[in-house]
Formats: sequence, C-alpha cells, structure tokens
Amino acid sequence: KHRFKLLIPVVLARLFSFLKKNKIDILIDVEILLAFYTVLPAKFLKIKHISWELFNFNADLGLKVRGFARKLAVKYSDKVVVLTERDRQAYLTITSENDKIEKICICHPSPVDYSRSATLEGKNVVSIGRFVYQKGYDMLLPAFRLVVDAEPDCILFLIGYGQDEKNLKKQCCELKLENNVIFTGMINRK
Repeated sequence: KHRFKLLIPVVLARLFSFLKKNKIDILIDVEILLAFYTVLPAKFLKIKHISWELFNFNADLGLKVRGFARKLAVKYSDKVVVLTERDRQAYLTITSENDKIEKICICHPSPVDYSRSATLEGKNVVSIGRFVYQKGYDMLLPAFRLVVDAEPDCILFLIGYGQDEKNLKKQCCELKLENNVIFTGMINRK
C-alpha cells in the first residue's frame, strides 16, 4: 500500500529498536533486498551481518534496485551467501573482497519421506513453481516428451504462474504435448 522508499525509515527505526532491545548478535537477511533495511542498524550496533542471496545473480525479477542491493550487501555485510559457484564468480565482479562471498548448498527442508522408493505405478507427474527462465521449465518439457514417448498416457501437471507461461504453452504445442501437460494455474492453499 505504501511506496518502498517511504517504508525505509519506519522499518529502520523498528528494526534498530528490536535488535538493540533483544541484544541480537547475528542478523541474517534471507533475501538480498533486505540489505536496504539491515546494513545500517547492523553496522551501527556492531552486529554480525550475513546477506543471503536467493536468486541467480543475473535475475532481478523486474526490480532494478536488486543490483544496488547486491552492491550494498557486498560492501557492508560481513558475508554474502550465494547459491552456486557461478553466482559467486558473478559477485566477484562487483567486489574485490573474495573472502566475503560464500557459496553454500542451501538445502530446502521437505516433509517428503525419501527413504521409501517410489513404486512408479502412477502415471502423473507434478511440478510446482514460478514459470520463469531460472526454473528450467523450458528444459522440463523436452525431457517430459521423452517420458511420453515411452509412456504415452503420462500426464504432467504444471502448478504455478509466471512470465514464461505463454512461451511454455507454445513449446507444449511444438512438442505435441497438449494432451499430456496440464497448466493448472495458481492453486490457493485454503
């Protein structure tokens, strides 16, 4: 409801107060854009500050300020955590402080029990996510074409939305997957 710039002073004041009151030792941003809010209180209160990049370095998700936030994080955070070696190398193009950029494998917790093997009796496959370049749906569809060639009655449910949806639907037609791929749109959790 409010412009981003107008929220910064309010968030800074509240964050500063919270960090000081609770005697926080380490502050971790789990999104590089949070650097706009966190670098100043962390430096002023001498709190160890880690910025965690959630996206590919080349992705700005339509927010040009993301590039500035990355530079801010690199300059003022104690560490910047990135997802891949390629991202680490990209970050090194905006800083000479090699020891500040950490590549780490960030495992996402999952409620799925991986100790059991799938029976492979079902013919349905589900993929959930944003339809954007970095998610690789453009590579999923040709791979699924190979599955359909072997098992013609397999169905792929694509749950989500995104800027590449139109192109993915076109790719489905080109791969003759119209009867095997179902775009469900976004599904409400309620």
